[in-house]
Amino acid sequence: MTSEMRALIIQKTLENMSSEPLEIALDAQIKLIDPQNADLAELHRNLIEEIDGYGPITSLLKNQNVTEILIDSPSEIYVEESGNLQKANLSFTNSQTLNRFIKNLLREIDRTADQRHPLVDGTLADGSRVHIALPPVTSLPVISIRRHSKLDWSLKDLSLKGMFSESLLQKLQSKINQRANILICGATGCGKTTLLRSMINEIPKSERVLTIEDTSELSLTRPNSVSLLTRISLEGLFPSINLSDLLKNALRMRPDRLVVGEMRSEEALVFLDAVSTGHTGSMSSIHGSSATQALSRLEHLVSRGALQWSMESIRKLIYEGIDLVIGVERKNGNRQIHEVVELAGLEPFGYLLEPWVI
Repeated sequence: MTSEMRALIIQKTLENMSSEPLEIALDAQIKLIDPQNADLAELHRNLIEEIDGYGPITSLLKNQNVTEILIDSPSEIYVEESGNLQKANLSFTNSQTLNRFIKNLLREIDRTADQRHPLVDGTLADGSRVHIALPPVTSLPVISIRRHSKLDWSLKDLSLKGMFSESLLQKLQSKINQRANILICGATGCGKTTLLRSMINEIPKSERVLTIEDTSELSLTRPNSVSLLTRISLEGLFPSINLSDLLKNALRMRPDRLVVGEMRSEEALVFLDAVSTGHTGSMSSIHGSSATQALSRLEHLVSRGALQWSMESIRKLIYEGIDLVIGVERKNGNRQIHEVVELAGLEPFGYLLEPWVI
């Protein structure tokens, strides 16, 4: 079937949907426009999926190796698979079906997008993170879908995959058992969440773990764990619930260890205050290409929640709250630990960092 015939069937089907159910309208148009098609059942399934589902990216969402799906136009779909980004040999039939796809996404993530709200974030049922940008901030709709592996990696699995050495594996396991407070840093897509999830899996099952996130990315399968998620205010109907709110409440839920998926704002102060006053063995992640940069960013985030504090007080809190900083990077398509430092002391100029041999 040509793309022109496919587009015509979809267009005529949509025009007739007001008076007939989708499947009946579609069958009628297939028989009318392409009666000679040998596999009507397969064609019917494909067109139903494009009109009322995920369309051409359905197969990508089923592929566990796919971590990013980027849609820049109906005919430009890029996919990151096993660390490599390339253009996929897939496309929407036209802008009409792409717009229906966007409406389906918005319905699933329970969000509204229009000229007043052209930028939207949300989470699909499978945990994939969705970002939609619409005109006027873009010339064409742009959809980004970020997916986290559902494979329950252990630290040993990551070591065998080459993320770090066997000797480093043993040292990390030892630090987790010693209840060190650990901060993971790196850029977007470098493997921070994967490493964080695998480190949580090393925590004894007898210990109660509470995770606090904006979206459900850690997706823990271990017992004795509770996941708390923020909520965005929906048109003023419900109040928003941020990471700081969840952290304060998590402290009343008898946690043995706290895990904040990623620190981005004033919740850094609440987290550090909690871990420096008894909740040891806790973990989080932060953006930063190095340990030094991550600690500098952490200082900035804490200062936003403690405007009257001196830098000396902020650094003292960070030093008392963080024991280990792990730097992760993506190099040549591979994710790896490139730096591990311990906070060994506090000097007038800043932190005394003790780097590990990688």
